[in-house]
Amino acid sequence: MPLTRLALLAFFVATIAPTAVRAAPRDELLRLVPDDVAFCLVVQDLREHGRALAASPFVESFRKSPFFAALKDSEELRKLTHLDAELRKQIGLDTAGIADKLLGDAFVLAFRPNPPGKTGEDQGLFLLRAQNAQVLAEFIERLNRAQKESGDLKELEERRHEGVAYLRRVERNGANYYYVNGPVLAFSSQEALLRRAVERDRKENGGETGVTRQLRLLGADRALAALWINPRAFDAEMERNLEKAEGSDKVVQRALLRYWKALDGAALALRLEKDARLTLTLRARTDDLPPAARQLLAEAARPSELWGRFPDDALLAVAGRFDAAALLEVLAEFQTREAHAILAESLERSLGVPSGKEFVRELLPALGPDVGLCVMGPPAGEKGPLPHGFVAVRVRSEEGAGEGLLAAVDFYARLAVLASRSQGKAAVALKSMRQDKVEVKYLSGEGAFPPGMQPAYALKDGYLLFASSPEALRRFGTGKPSADAPLLRFSAKALHRYLTEHRDGLVPLMAEKNTLPRDEAARRLDGLRAGLNFLERIELSQSSEAGQVSLTLRVQTMLPLK
Repeated sequence: MPLTRLALLAFFVATIAPTAVRAAPRDELLRLVPDDVAFCLVVQDLREHGRALAASPFVESFRKSPFFAALKDSEELRKLTHLDAELRKQIGLDTAGIADKLLGDAFVLAFRPNPPGKTGEDQGLFLLRAQNAQVLAEFIERLNRAQKESGDLKELEERRHEGVAYLRRVERNGANYYYVNGPVLAFSSQEALLRRAVERDRKENGGETGVTRQLRLLGADRALAALWINPRAFDAEMERNLEKAEGSDKVVQRALLRYWKALDGAALALRLEKDARLTLTLRARTDDLPPAARQLLAEAARPSELWGRFPDDALLAVAGRFDAAALLEVLAEFQTREAHAILAESLERSLGVPSGKEFVRELLPALGPDVGLCVMGPPAGEKGPLPHGFVAVRVRSEEGAGEGLLAAVDFYARLAVLASRSQGKAAVALKSMRQDKVEVKYLSGEGAFPPGMQPAYALKDGYLLFASSPEALRRFGTGKPSADAPLLRFSAKALHRYLTEHRDGLVPLMAEKNTLPRDEAARRLDGLRAGLNFLERIELSQSSEAGQVSLTLRVQTMLPLK
């Protein structure tokens, strides 16, 4: 082989090849984390995310806002500036430098709680992967020197484990330990846990670690920040609680342990993209769950058709699906037989008797699966500034269940009318009107309710509706069909419009409720409106696959975060 080709091959092996197989900073750290920890927080790529956020249209807009101008003159910023000056003096890095050079690649915090029945034996391990070995070495040297000069660090002792050196630091409040390997730092106040990290670091890289695998399975391995929760770390404590429990508490602990043991793992992950997303993911062996729980989860995983019935300009909307009979069965697992019998009897007495039907046998199976809540601004021309809304519960047309439930609501509405008269309060009357062939009943009374409020109810399009007024009830079903079906949607844009349009009516209400001068109430309301200018909407959605469910909170800003 020609010399030049040999030289090129040597160059590749020495430089490019190692780079290709080098573990990611996160994986370098997770190699040191024992698989039996209870919690493990992983933050990675903080440097790149920070730079992208700083250059984003969102931050550029924020810098031009009154909020940023006020922040520049705030006491908090002055304190931060002073802290930065002290940090640069003591360790050569300010808060931005620490975030960039020390924490910018990856850092990990792992925790193991006390063994059952013991205290003072919890263990924590902090790991970081600095920008390079020199940055880390200089930071440690300057920190130790500064703490020695201040008297906080009393002694620094080198120790060895399996031929590897680590340091014991004796401070005023006790001892802690750290180990350095190039750009990697491991720190703990428990020597045994640090030694385990040393042992794991000395082993050859055996591929994917337990924590890395769990994060991957939970879809959290590429997130900016991810918190892994290990259910098995709490099994012994929960079993001990069950052994100690008595009576109804023992029933609750037994049911809770059954569900807990079916859970394989959980993760909370934060992603920063064009918007911010916080996702909670649970992995479980659903075959180990009771049939009622499986039915409840299966129903909840389906999108609700209510999203096509909410008005498009809603301030807040919540909708989902549930199996009412399955829910009652799941609740029974957490109750004694006597307690569940009392609950069933109470439901029969309060809802079954007024409806003329058996609640558990006839009404409960007809409830759902769709249920939702919608909050919206007051109707055009409304005197009062308060928002309106409605609650909707799907009722299957089985054996007159809807009419039975409506009869029960009628009973309590008439009871409210009688109560208002007997107590000498403002007279309340139960009235009726028709909306597009639907009978709507509502309570009315001068001075009995806030302006514009007339509690109303009706059976409409297969839903039992409860609304703040007949006009609010009329808006049910006015939305457009939507393929997007989250669990919750909050519209910051709609709220901003509502606060702007009804500012004059809301200010005196805020001032009276919070005992504030009107100008102060106006200032606070205007501050809220200014803050809402940065937000588009907030949504909570869910996704499911075999043995796994994820809930994602999405914060969508008016301008992209990246």
